[in-house]
Amino acid sequence: MIVQAESAEAVKNIEAIVQVPGLDAVLVGPYDLSSSLGWPGEVTHPEVQEAIRRVASVCKESKMPVGIFGMTAEAVQPYIEQGFRLIVVGVDTVLLGNAARQLLQQLRD
Repeated sequence: MIVQAESAEAVKNIEAIVQVPGLDAVLVGPYDLSSSLGWPGEVTHPEVQEAIRRVASVCKESKMPVGIFGMTAEAVQPYIEQGFRLIVVGVDTVLLGNAARQLLQQLRD
């Protein structure tokens, strides 16, 4: 079972969350988290980054795997380097749209 930490309340209660029996991992949802913290879409804002670090730190102390979502490989790379292991990249509709645009461009060339 994987839970998402994507609210200020989840960050506040992360110590209790990681103790839930049967929990296998915590996945940070940075976009929803940024909105919950009052910085919609600003996933690099210092307050959002501090909340992400808090979740990661508690997970590490509890030996709970932690992951994160990002729109691009570049966005998640720093988290991989910080020890995040559950990595979710991209959104299906965006990926399909980008591939379709690339295909159309190739056909025009």
